[in-house]
Amino acid sequence: MGSSSKKRRHSSTEGGANESKEERRERKRLKKESKKAKKHGSGSSSSSAHDNEITPLFSKRTIRLSVSILPYHLGNSSVKGSKNKAVEDFIRQAYLLKYSTALKGILLAFSDLEFENGGYGGIVQELPHIHYTVTCTALLFTPSPGLYMEGVVMSSSGKNSMGDRNSIPDIDETDGGRHFHSHLSVIAYKYFNASISAKELRKSGLEFDTYSEQWYRLRQDEEGNQVKQPLASGTKIRFQIDQVHEYGGFVSMDGSNPLVIE
Repeated sequence: MGSSSKKRRHSSTEGGANESKEERRERKRLKKESKKAKKHGSGSSSSSAHDNEITPLFSKRTIRLSVSILPYHLGNSSVKGSKNKAVEDFIRQAYLLKYSTALKGILLAFSDLEFENGGYGGIVQELPHIHYTVTCTALLFTPSPGLYMEGVVMSSSGKNSMGDRNSIPDIDETDGGRHFHSHLSVIAYKYFNASISAKELRKSGLEFDTYSEQWYRLRQDEEGNQVKQPLASGTKIRFQIDQVHEYGGFVSMDGSNPLVIE
């Protein structure tokens, strides 16, 4: 008797005995958004509509986001379109160039911002922010294992401590930087980090020269002799994505099956 009466009293304080199913669901949704906003300072996000795939790595789609701005932006008449600008700034800070689990990718650009619910926002419990639901057209980078991508080789900051480089006359002396012996660093699309392990590099016929501290491949010169051709910084390379790692919104990738693009 005592426990059931406590449960009834608790239910009545939460939403009322005559609360409909729809109202309960809406209250629970707002409560979850409130917790997320307290933790991250932002609303939830979700994607809608079907992907408009540009390439397997990029897609253009309409997405729905929950954003939060301060009331200051509503009354700041000195800034034209201040509410829109505040929402756009929020999206840039919270989502742009960061991995989003809800979007299943990285937001690269957005346009065609529109407000839902007639442009009206809501206040959740004691939080000072005004919460809006908006939609926009988004360009997303969506890497996943099995896909192929291209990048350029990056050198490490290591110094050569292995002695005289003149002892290996067949090495190409082009200033290509130095590499780590454990992996090859690659930058894809001038922004995303990837690495290819020594094991995968050797599977593809590449070897590491300990004197020049460079990964190289054997090539034939005009006379038919085999010479070492290092993978100089800036060399274009194609590889397959093995794993995608995410931390704090930033991603890095492990690759395999590297192929130098001539």
